[in-house]
Amino acid sequence: MKHFLKSEHHKKYFKALIEDNGDAIALIDRNGNIIYQSPAAEKIGGYTIHENDGKTASQFIHPDDMAEFGEMMRMLAEKPGNSATKQFRIIHKDGHEIWVEGTISNQLHDHAINAFITNYRDITERKLTETKLKVSEQLYRSLFENMLNGFAYCQMHYDDHGKPFDFTYLATNTAFETQTGLHDVVGKRVTEIIPNISEKDATIFEIYGRVADTGQPENFETYFESLQDWYWISVYSPAKSYFVAVFDVITKRKQAEASITKLNAELEERVLARTIELSEANKALEAFSYSASHDLKAPVRAIMGFSKIILSEYKDKIDPEVGELLEYIDDSAKHMNEIIIDLLALAKYGREELRFTSVDMTRMIKDVWASISHSTSHNATLDISELPAVTADFSMIEQVATNLISNAIKYSSKKETPMVRIWSERTQDELIFYFRDNGAGFDMKHFDRLFRAFQRLHPSADFDGTGVGLTLVKKIVEKHGGRVGADAKVNEGATFYFTLPLESIQN
Repeated sequence: MKHFLKSEHHKKYFKALIEDNGDAIALIDRNGNIIYQSPAAEKIGGYTIHENDGKTASQFIHPDDMAEFGEMMRMLAEKPGNSATKQFRIIHKDGHEIWVEGTISNQLHDHAINAFITNYRDITERKLTETKLKVSEQLYRSLFENMLNGFAYCQMHYDDHGKPFDFTYLATNTAFETQTGLHDVVGKRVTEIIPNISEKDATIFEIYGRVADTGQPENFETYFESLQDWYWISVYSPAKSYFVAVFDVITKRKQAEASITKLNAELEERVLARTIELSEANKALEAFSYSASHDLKAPVRAIMGFSKIILSEYKDKIDPEVGELLEYIDDSAKHMNEIIIDLLALAKYGREELRFTSVDMTRMIKDVWASISHSTSHNATLDISELPAVTADFSMIEQVATNLISNAIKYSSKKETPMVRIWSERTQDELIFYFRDNGAGFDMKHFDRLFRAFQRLHPSADFDGTGVGLTLVKKIVEKHGGRVGADAKVNEGATFYFTLPLESIQN
């Protein structure tokens, strides 16, 4: 009775052990038929034991794994008592594939069992994870090996005082070898590969050691004396006493920068020398212009004086044709005198230093208009807006206003109602003064000639002048840090303007 109770207890024990086990257990006869499966097998494959009636185990194996599974079963059939462990795929009842890992044991020789015992578990999630890890590893390896930057993963070594004195290469990529010329360094200390590096490139040890110790990344450029190249290096620490150096050779860039720096220095020297030469040439030219103009004044005045005396005292006694010639000589001398005066003004304003003072632009321009009206007969009217006061050289800005107003009156003189309008505008960068007339205007295609000396856009028979006035305007305005310009249409008038820096405005 006790033996019977013990036997019944064992049966319940082993039944619970099999049926409550998460791993599947199945018995397969020598023909491959499934003669038993545990409840876990149904959970894994989806088929009940009744649905497996008349089916062989091979019917559930993935087609791609069939040949290998069949070969394993044949080998086991020849070796009673042997077992084999294998990973393979089975097809679930709903059609998706499942990875399983199990052990198959040949127990055909045991008459009590007379079957193959299979014990397996579902490892699909593990296989998916392994696949992802493999893909990730392949991606990492591909990125690592194909980086254009050199890469070195190293362990820093410190002495008893915490000073870095050496490091070991743990991993490098292809670009590391290409850029440094060092090969087979993994597992070796840098002092083995480059014995004198700690003396020649001590700064590198300081930076690498600091990053490996503190974990604070650093970027820097340095010349590697040991490798005879310039490098850009980014270094960070993934763990205490370890560091990663990502770097690129920048020797060509540094050489180019050095060449550019040298060229810039040489260019600055040439520009400075040329500027000095031009300045001296301009001074010499201004001195020559002043001297030549000054020396011409006396003979020109003599010509004007003598021709005037002859015309006034001997006009009735000389041939009329001679008289006309004398009048032509007098007119030419007067024109020459005007040119000399303008040349002297150019030389004067080119040589003089600016004397800044407060200038009431509205008052000054009204005074200029009154002065011109007093000395010149005209019927032009003035329309002037309120203008801001500025800090400038009074006499020079007065000369600018005189020239621009005189031109406006002259070139509008043939209009029935000549008018001159003057106003100002303020922009973000400068103060602009406009002088507008309704006169003859000009073709803008000749604009580039406008502010050149002796470049006239109208025949002297139509409008007199020397062609120097606008050149003088440009010189004075530029000396104040401003610029000049104009806009016009033929027979529709012209607008001339000049600018002054905003800081010249008096608040």
